[in-house]
Amino acid sequence: MNAPYKLRCLGYVEYNHEIWLSNLYFNALMKIDTESGKLQIIDKFPHYEVWREWLYATVCRVHDRLFFIPFESEEIVSYDMKTGKFTSYALDLRRIGNKGHYYISAYVHKEYLYMFPIGAKCIVRLDTRQNSVRYLEIRQNKRLDAEKMEYFGEQYAVVEGKIYIPFLELNAVAIFDLDKEYLDIKYLNINGGCSTINYESGYFYMASLKKGEIYRWNEKTGEIKVYNQFPQGFVGGEFVFSCAYVMNKKVFFLPLQSNMIISFDIKSEKIYMERKMLEFNGEEWKVFSIHNSLDKIYTVIAEKEYPCQLDCEAKELKVIPFFQYNNQHNKEVISRYLLKNMYSDYKTESKNELNNYIEIMLYNDMLKKDKRKFNFGKTIFNEVREK
Repeated sequence: MNAPYKLRCLGYVEYNHEIWLSNLYFNALMKIDTESGKLQIIDKFPHYEVWREWLYATVCRVHDRLFFIPFESEEIVSYDMKTGKFTSYALDLRRIGNKGHYYISAYVHKEYLYMFPIGAKCIVRLDTRQNSVRYLEIRQNKRLDAEKMEYFGEQYAVVEGKIYIPFLELNAVAIFDLDKEYLDIKYLNINGGCSTINYESGYFYMASLKKGEIYRWNEKTGEIKVYNQFPQGFVGGEFVFSCAYVMNKKVFFLPLQSNMIISFDIKSEKIYMERKMLEFNGEEWKVFSIHNSLDKIYTVIAEKEYPCQLDCEAKELKVIPFFQYNNQHNKEVISRYLLKNMYSDYKTESKNELNNYIEIMLYNDMLKKDKRKFNFGKTIFNEVREK
């Protein structure tokens, strides 16, 4: 219950004291004022109903345009912040595959936007000037199976004109040359795929997605060193870390399902506990987003209801509020938006409509006083209550 109010995303753009994002729990382009914490719903993304989840993974800004990277959507969408107009770029399913989830991260280089797949078969390049899409094939071999495996996660490292992206389910790193637009694959002697990657002083630091292990990789020599002496009480979970960042010669690893924020001291090569999380409840800790811009790292800690900033200048990890949600205002805005759009989207009732009705109508005191009649989900609700 209460999922629509979590404001979860995998990436956002901060611009002029505003955060622009696509909520993963329903179809809407949102904007949050970082000073007041008030949310504004700008519009519904085209061609999808309001309750469609996980449409867009992240967003990139090129001048005055926002580009939304399709996770389950079958099109790239741009939004012009000056004119308020959407532009859609349909993806060719014959080229990217029909897996149902497609891209998760992206990088802007000159006028090009490169999108890296989690479930698609190829990299996509969008020319933001010419508004044209090009498909860059990933070299296939026996170890790569686009139909069965997941390719990449959210994190990559950019070093000397090349993008390094670890595979989630393969003991390898993809290396994409931005000038040549060519992707090479280097296989590593590690235990499966990785979810994080950082570059510092000639080494790549990565964490295994499913095992409690950290790797230091020297690309030039091929040497790999494994670190698995974690602090007492550390529990990894099925999927361990979401991403990591380098601060003050330490690599901070943020949890996906593990019970700690830990740091790896590059000099001493030891692992330390920085913050212990509350008991894991079955969902990922990272509820809102993690975004690295101008040496600032934003995340949500499980105990918090608002995005927090990890202080990069402190000798020890310091978590400070980024901004406080205006919960009453934001729930009102979200509820009215969903009520308005659900009525036109849904023609028949089902279990989903019942759940939506309970979430919006019963968990918002203001809407209990609303005299308008909304029938979706209500009939089923009344029948169940009478029995």
